[in-house]
Amino acid sequence: RRLSQQVDNYLASEIAGESEDGVVVARFDGRPQSALRSLALAVRESKGKGIKAVGLIGTPDGASVCIVVALTDGLGNAGAVARAVAQVVGGKGGGKDPLLAVAGGRDVGRINDALDILRSRLRGTIPVTSTP
Repeated sequence: RRLSQQVDNYLASEIAGESEDGVVVARFDGRPQSALRSLALAVRESKGKGIKAVGLIGTPDGASVCIVVALTDGLGNAGAVARAVAQVVGGKGGGKDPLLAVAGGRDVGRINDALDILRSRLRGTIPVTSTP
């Protein structure tokens, strides 16, 4: 368990380093929903990386799809984003926590479409600020 957590922390740091404007969207297959959730939280909490939104998607078993959305405070509703993405893969989910949501579906064949929508929805939650 401890080794698994260390691996997740390392992976979270690597993923956070590849963020675009504070948004991280990635696909991880072969991980159960609980592992994706833990990883999303670790990425969101990465210090010094300026992470604002995290969206992870994957198929743990080749037969189902897991979606996790983690936002920082004030960026909208993670549940609404997760529900919209889950509909693409024939699923549902979300939850009541506006900062963390988990969803799922069964249409693994549409996982790349769901990934594109996840990316688009999360980038839409980040306010665009202009610099002088």
